[in-house]
Amino acid sequence: MRRGPIDQLVVRVIPDPDRSVAEQTAIKEFSEYPSDFTDLLRVMGKAKGVMGLSSISSLSQPLPAKAFARDVLSIEIQGPSRQQLTLVDIPGLIRSETQWFTSQDREMVAEITDAYITQPRTVCLAVISATHNHASQLILEMVHDADPTGERTLGIITKPDSLNAGSNEEKISLDLARNVKVVFKLGWHVIKNEKVSESAFSFEQRNATEASFFRNSNFNSLPAHGLGIDALRARLTFILFENFKRELPNLTRELESAVTETTSQLRKLGDGLATTSPRHSRSYLTRLSMDCVEISNAAINGNYESLYFHGDSHETSSLKSASSIKRLRTVIQHLNRDFVSEIQIRGAKYHIMSPDQETQMSKHLADSTIPGSVQLSKDKALGWISRVMERSRRKESYGNFNPSIIGELFWEQTSKWQALAEQHVDRVFCICQKFFDLLLEEKCPGYIGVRLSQFEVVKSLNTRRECAYKEVWNLMDDNQDFPTVYDHDYAATIQKQQSERMQSVLREAIDDAASQPESHEIVSKNATSSISLDAVMAQVRSKTHRDMHSYSCDHVLGCLLALYKASLFLILGIRASPTDFH
Repeated sequence: MRRGPIDQLVVRVIPDPDRSVAEQTAIKEFSEYPSDFTDLLRVMGKAKGVMGLSSISSLSQPLPAKAFARDVLSIEIQGPSRQQLTLVDIPGLIRSETQWFTSQDREMVAEITDAYITQPRTVCLAVISATHNHASQLILEMVHDADPTGERTLGIITKPDSLNAGSNEEKISLDLARNVKVVFKLGWHVIKNEKVSESAFSFEQRNATEASFFRNSNFNSLPAHGLGIDALRARLTFILFENFKRELPNLTRELESAVTETTSQLRKLGDGLATTSPRHSRSYLTRLSMDCVEISNAAINGNYESLYFHGDSHETSSLKSASSIKRLRTVIQHLNRDFVSEIQIRGAKYHIMSPDQETQMSKHLADSTIPGSVQLSKDKALGWISRVMERSRRKESYGNFNPSIIGELFWEQTSKWQALAEQHVDRVFCICQKFFDLLLEEKCPGYIGVRLSQFEVVKSLNTRRECAYKEVWNLMDDNQDFPTVYDHDYAATIQKQQSERMQSVLREAIDDAASQPESHEIVSKNATSSISLDAVMAQVRSKTHRDMHSYSCDHVLGCLLALYKASLFLILGIRASPTDFH
């Protein structure tokens, strides 16, 4: 109801915001002006058609597939003597799926109800029927969740005339009305519904029938202010007035905040949009574009002298904070560093453990594992290489190996690189998107920023992300060629591994031969013990690989680890520590 110069009815449909723009436009075009309430039923039928709902003649026929919609049917009653009041009648709650209502209908009605009753300034009228057990009425549970203290809920009991006088059901309804069974701070109210035989009654006749029932039934023991439609009207007026007084300070603060925000939005528009002419709009967008380009270039190059980048030095340094995201180059540098670290730590599919790490694993030390990588002891790694070698044999002699298996092993070892690189691209994309959202939020009003973001920024960033993906894919395509490395460190690493293997064999041989006296002795300056060279050589010969397949596997493993290290340096430009790729 609204105060207006003349008496009239206006029927409109407020479209669901989730509908498409075309559907919303079509629905907004609907408006009807019934001459009086008798014409309302016809107009509501047309409105249901606009909302995509079909009318039904009776519940004996199944309802249409779409029984409910999120659109709002608005019936505005205007007149010089009308009070300012908005009454929202939401669909009745559905307990279970039936032949008339689907599970989707049930969920939609519950969501609509919850959306209204959770609003802190809404007065909830929890309507229940006296003919049903109150414990099974869903609305009571929902209003309790939305309004635990019951400060803004008034219980309404209907159909009291359907109860037998003196029955247990009537006693329960009377206890409810006395605010005993279910307690609301606003209490309860009882009204009588029209019967089917009374559907043609005028308002006066309906009110007279209700008053007669309450005078002559057991409900006459209740206070008069809790009975009947007239008393409900007066009671709601008082409740709304008290609610308004209580919420007025909050409403004032919200209005002041809205004024401040609106003033800020208008200030961002400047003087360029004094009119809606295309020339003024182009001029405004040109200035906005130049300002955003200047700030974007500064952020990309890491030049933070502009006031836009200044902030509280004590503000959180998290990369997710607004002040950090404004300094785009800094955040990207951190992301790049994290990506390099992630590739170093988690880039290899298999982490070949050193003997010390194997010892830690046997003791179940948590810090010996690398997230995302498969832990392999050297023996298991040699087993993996042996299986690949066996299935890749060509015409080479036994003891030699097909050199192409190094490439096959390398491709498997680097199989995680593409996913990690694409993940890095996505992170950079999200930061760039947040950067532009913050920039547009500060430099232009919200409705302009949203449109520029949707139609320009997001589209451009998506294009750049696809280009970045293609670069990753090109690198991965190159990676699928047989790996060729010209880095001197690669050869040096292979030689070092071979030298370390020989030193290990020689050290064990010397230890084994140290206690065996022979005629030929070597005496050092500071040593008094002697070692037989023949005994040492005998031990070396016994420890030398007689199984050429095992020797080849060991050699291939060394080549793979050295190749992985060198390739990572070529791709990322980092010189990794040998312990990262043991």
